[in-house]
Amino acid sequence: MTDTTPIITHPPDLTRLHNSSSPTIPTKLSSSSSFSAGHMPSTTATTSTTTPTTSPTNIQQLQQNGYIIIPSLLPPHLLLASRATSKYLVQRTRLGTFWPHVRTVPKQYPPWPLFSSPDQDLNIWGVQHLLHPDLKGLRDVFAEVYFCGEVLGVVRGLLADPNNSKDGEEVAVGEDELVMELFNLLVSPGKRQGFELEWHRDDVRPDVTEDEEARLLSEKTPAGRQLHAQYNIALFEDESLVVVPGSHRRVRTEQERKAGKYDVLPGEVRVNLGPGDAVFYDSNILHRGVYGGIDEHTELGRMTLHGSVGLRGYGAERCRQVLQHGVGEWVDGDGGGFGSIQDEGKRRVAEVMRRNLVEMGRGVGDVGFSLEG
Repeated sequence: MTDTTPIITHPPDLTRLHNSSSPTIPTKLSSSSSFSAGHMPSTTATTSTTTPTTSPTNIQQLQQNGYIIIPSLLPPHLLLASRATSKYLVQRTRLGTFWPHVRTVPKQYPPWPLFSSPDQDLNIWGVQHLLHPDLKGLRDVFAEVYFCGEVLGVVRGLLADPNNSKDGEEVAVGEDELVMELFNLLVSPGKRQGFELEWHRDDVRPDVTEDEEARLLSEKTPAGRQLHAQYNIALFEDESLVVVPGSHRRVRTEQERKAGKYDVLPGEVRVNLGPGDAVFYDSNILHRGVYGGIDEHTELGRMTLHGSVGLRGYGAERCRQVLQHGVGEWVDGDGGGFGSIQDEGKRRVAEVMRRNLVEMGRGVGDVGFSLEG
């Protein structure tokens, strides 16, 4: 995608974002729901609490297929603010003097090197720690997205206990049960250098035995319970994610075990997202990424928000996958709180989720890394 917008030299104005009312979200939001940019749902401000999305269609699709697409999840005002903020952040980060926390080509998994000097000449495919307090005003925009009712409403529904239902529907988890986890930005690598992620599950190594793989998958979904909601929200068109539907709850087939790191697998699906669309997926699903290289001086490429939210009480299952990214180094430090969020209800939810993350990591030593490469 060619981008004709000039280089942004000043951060976007956040005033209009903070003064915007957040639209309510429907209580039934299935994969067939869609809001167009020209027609938003009710604009009644309801940011004090998140409305749970408990549609059985969403939960059943996630549990059956391992992923679900929610069209037009991000409302127009947040989409526009996220685009401007992300473009500014990426343009500055590529200079090597603004933000050191990045994902670099050709490294697949953490830890990545810090980008602290243009002399390093690094090619990035992601920007880490969007909720880090040192991002200041930029962080405020990303926090508005991460803690918005549209996103957390879907999360609360997807994390519902399948064994706890009312009137035939799963009961969504409460806001206080949510754990702040990760929020990053995935981008097209520059220098016209394409890059691909190999087939993987986020926290199961590829060399484990079939019995060990079965045990780990069972531990990460006790009694069929979803312990996390991981998502990509596209700010522009994105077709980078490739998944094997249904592979999140089973061991790999013999063909999948023997396949090459970038081979085409039977039944694989390429996920196509438009601006504001989201895909929620189980991080245990077999998946990979295909990222076309761009000329970063003339092209925009993909910019996709990549986040996850956890469920309180399951730190042992989630700890390594989250803390390996280094979020524990700043979430409990000076300025780690979200006092700058103007809406009182949203600010309370953000602080509860942050404290739940701090509690998850309390007393935990070196967690190591899930994968190598």
